[in-house]
Amino acid sequence: MEWKLQPGALVQSIKLQLIEMLTFPRLMALEKMELEECPHNGQFRSRNSECQTCVFMYECSWLQSNEPFVVLGQRSLAELATSLEFAIDYVDSQNHRAGGKRRLCVCEKCSWIDRARRLRRKVDGKTTIVRTL
Repeated sequence: MEWKLQPGALVQSIKLQLIEMLTFPRLMALEKMELEECPHNGQFRSRNSECQTCVFMYECSWLQSNEPFVVLGQRSLAELATSLEFAIDYVDSQNHRAGGKRRLCVCEKCSWIDRARRLRRKVDGKTTIVRTL
């Protein structure tokens, strides 16, 4: 990708890439959660004792704070990058090849982790440029 965009367009382009990258971990978390047994239908309530002790607390909280497209489009670049960092950790923790051989694996999770880490490095490099423009 060519980075000769205007500052606003550059930020928007990177934000769209981040939002797209967050789709896979969202689907993974939704698939893992047992929403039919949730008394709150997957709506995390931080002050609710059931939510605070639920085994899906982190997934539910993250999903709620990262609603697709509507909420994500309003997030800053830094907030989206933080969400991606959480998503990378989440997918990595759910990965069947969490050991040392992940580099050689080409499964969907390992491939996503590699792409997400490359995007994260790109964001880290571009945020400095965006701030100075």
